[in-house]
Amino acid sequence: MKSSFVILGLFLFCLLLESLFPLRKVQFKKWSRIKDNLMLSILGIPFTRLLAYPLVGKVIKLVEHKNWGLFRKLSLNEMLVFSISFLLLDYLIYWWHRLNHRLPFLWRFHQVHHADPEMDASTALRFHFGELILSSVQRTLLVLLFGFSLNVLIVFDLIVTSSALFHHSNLALNKSVEKYLRMIIVTPTFHQNHHSYFQKETDSNFSAIFSVWDRLHRTHTEEVNADRITIGLPYVGKLMPGLIYLVAMPVKKLSAWPKKFTSRDL
Repeated sequence: MKSSFVILGLFLFCLLLESLFPLRKVQFKKWSRIKDNLMLSILGIPFTRLLAYPLVGKVIKLVEHKNWGLFRKLSLNEMLVFSISFLLLDYLIYWWHRLNHRLPFLWRFHQVHHADPEMDASTALRFHFGELILSSVQRTLLVLLFGFSLNVLIVFDLIVTSSALFHHSNLALNKSVEKYLRMIIVTPTFHQNHHSYFQKETDSNFSAIFSVWDRLHRTHTEEVNADRITIGLPYVGKLMPGLIYLVAMPVKKLSAWPKKFTSRDL
């Protein structure tokens, strides 16, 4: 519960900062978009708070009781296990994110997040409840495989959500500061490429907290100037899809990416 208040406070703080120091010019009715994004987020609460979280909690208790998982078989310092677990969770999210773009079934749900025609802190909360369920299933399997502790999952979820609010925000940072900052963590200019109209850029910059994973696996694209970025999906266009459209989007016919938007080089 305390973490929810932290996230809410950070969300409001990001909205305030991005209204004072915008990275990109706002083109749509901001509060109308935020309302739809928050409504979609609220729809996911029964699947996270009432289903996914209790399920993961029970699996953690089972893992502890049975002494399952890789980390429970190793005689390592507790702090070292915590640090390795945290880094591994971030690395695994990188690969899960890549799979969401690679596999058509997963993309059906993840495209809802990318269909936002603009990007701000509310975009970080804009996920279809189907994607939340699938993410919970893979998280449960990871707990069984690695034996992650409840403490590391709580801390990681708080930090990764905070990071998402930050790097989805329409916040302009000092260019010199951000140049060095994005060498370590994901920043707004680093992540805006990932929401580009151009597929080559959308299929890049997958990292959640630490930006090193994209550089390591050569999925990083150089940051494009904010005035050259068009946010959203080209096959959705510059519409503001309503809540009903977003909920039904995964079961609709999957659209192909227009050829002229596959790469900025074309």
